[in-house]
Amino acid sequence: MSVAKHYKTEMIAMAQAIVPVLNRHLDFRQSEFLAHVQFDKEYEAEMKGFVDTIKHPAVTLSGMKYMNMLYELQSPTACAGVLWVMSNGTVLHGRNMDYSFHFSMPDGRFLNWPDVTFQATFHKKGKPLLTQVQWPGGVGLSTAMRFGGWSFEQNTRLSANEWHLNLEAAKKGGQVYGLVVRRIMETTPDYTTAVKKLYAANFMAPQYFIVSGAGPFEGSVLTIDRLGEHDTFTPEIQRVGRDAWHLVQTNDDLLRFAADGRRPLANELLSLIAQGNVSKESLMQFMHTTQLFNAATVYSTVMIPGTGYFKTILPNEAPYPVDGDAMLAGANAKLYTSGARQTGNWPNAPQGGNFPNAELDGASNRWAAWGHAALALKQAQTSHLPAKRPHHKRRFLERLKEDDPLSFMQLSWKLEA
Repeated sequence: MSVAKHYKTEMIAMAQAIVPVLNRHLDFRQSEFLAHVQFDKEYEAEMKGFVDTIKHPAVTLSGMKYMNMLYELQSPTACAGVLWVMSNGTVLHGRNMDYSFHFSMPDGRFLNWPDVTFQATFHKKGKPLLTQVQWPGGVGLSTAMRFGGWSFEQNTRLSANEWHLNLEAAKKGGQVYGLVVRRIMETTPDYTTAVKKLYAANFMAPQYFIVSGAGPFEGSVLTIDRLGEHDTFTPEIQRVGRDAWHLVQTNDDLLRFAADGRRPLANELLSLIAQGNVSKESLMQFMHTTQLFNAATVYSTVMIPGTGYFKTILPNEAPYPVDGDAMLAGANAKLYTSGARQTGNWPNAPQGGNFPNAELDGASNRWAAWGHAALALKQAQTSHLPAKRPHHKRRFLERLKEDDPLSFMQLSWKLEA
């Protein structure tokens, strides 16, 4: 249990932080989930291995189970997924994980998910089987790729994920998504079969799955209802193809009006991009566009099952974010050309994300504010920035404080650290 040994102190701090949160959020009813949710014996043994290795009263088997079904407990996550198809049919899969979980360490440090994010690769018969992005104590999959097969991402379905209803579904046999997905990925080599299994599975919570495959034009978004049902008003599986080379899934149903500005902004930007110019580098940069990239973004991942490519970066790592609103508004914003800066993709975006006159508007106000704050955070972490940029940082933070006080509080500790 090398993960448990490496992150022992962090796992103790995380366990101590999560208990009061669950008590408040679930009115001390979290034990009802344990009474009804069935855990795979193999995966439960892995959780017990963490407990036995750490040997601390705060780290219990029950606590490990809670950590592995945080989504079903209605933990507030967001996220964004993007599928692109290259001219030759190869599908690229971009993923931003948006989440916050702050916990205090014994030495006084205040940590969040990026501080404990790592990549793990599973092997079978001496060969790599699948790789995933994970946090200490995690057993299920939320961001993963089977080599030569398919990739997977899970996103929150904000309009439908509610813990009381999830609990009722658990009583009827509903399962934890991450554990089901792991078993499917371990046993299912191809994209087509995986999509069928995922769409038919008996989950206790509604959500979105973004999946891409190793074959040409293999990419889809699955909108999941509870208990394997497919509601009349739930969008059918949406797929990329020769005439639809990109899909964007955030946290609202496709084929419906967007609940925030992320998906519309992303699709408008994509309308300016030539399919022949897309690449894994340009996709990673695209995932660092404001609103898609925001103050809650924990990590960004690009996966390509067709080539075996899998890369994850943390928020403080390049490529640096660019202001999508300003790019869209700029008359000379020509995206993804050979003259681009940073990764060779965004010619008119200043390095570090400096955008002095970007304005927020209506429905996208909150996510734009988060994206702007993320740029300000990047600026604060980058030593080579011009002296004028702290002024822009203050302006964006002042705007965020006014528009979204909670988001401002979430961000402030990072800037003070």
